[in-house]
Amino acid sequence: MKKFILLIFLITFISIFCYSQDDKVFTQIPIWGGQVEGAVMSYSSPTIIYAWNSLNLWISKDAGENWQKTKFSEKYGCGPKYVGVHHSSPNIVLAWIDYQDPSGQPNRGLLRSYDYGENWEKITDIDANFVHVGNNPIAFSIINPDNVYLFGNFWSTSEGPMEEKVVLYKSTDAGKTWKELSPFNKYVPPKYICVTHDGTNEVIYLAVNDYSKTLPATLYKSTDSANSWQQFGEFSDITDIKA
Repeated sequence: MKKFILLIFLITFISIFCYSQDDKVFTQIPIWGGQVEGAVMSYSSPTIIYAWNSLNLWISKDAGENWQKTKFSEKYGCGPKYVGVHHSSPNIVLAWIDYQDPSGQPNRGLLRSYDYGENWEKITDIDANFVHVGNNPIAFSIINPDNVYLFGNFWSTSEGPMEEKVVLYKSTDAGKTWKELSPFNKYVPPKYICVTHDGTNEVIYLAVNDYSKTLPATLYKSTDSANSWQQFGEFSDITDIKA
């Protein structure tokens, strides 16, 4: 009986201790308007963090101690859907926006800021009326910081039969100009992109759903800056790719 009581005491003590430690480590981030939908940081400047939800984009320049609103929602009336940050120049930010304006018209596209999210310009190299992106579609390179990729699909019915294809856009000047790449010769719904490196070369992973296969979630890999691809694995599902 004494051993049983001692065991209960130890479990209670450990639980309280863990809660106390967690209470010291975690603090609430003062971001308003519902849940935080995403956060990114620059590898060269980990104290600079961007976080966003459907209402706005926020920035912290002191590792999350203090947060400030950017002028994103002031200009567009909402928050971004996805955000990517340059890994050597954290003042350069890309954001994908996708919402309907009050008249019901879609407002979709890729935006770029060079001043920590205060001012934004729309990228015109990408026909956003026909491009739809998957999850986490913006990926900056770490080893080649000015290289950035946008992964999605292209649907067009403006002329003739519907055109549907996977598109990978690449920029080598930190998002100023873009070139369209065609990584696959058939349409496979895009899921995720991840850009990492092997110490020397940029390594890019693309996850797609190929429903012609028994295991539809398929991973592809490129080690030559998206010029060629090799299949890397097949899975029942892929929920995310991280590096």
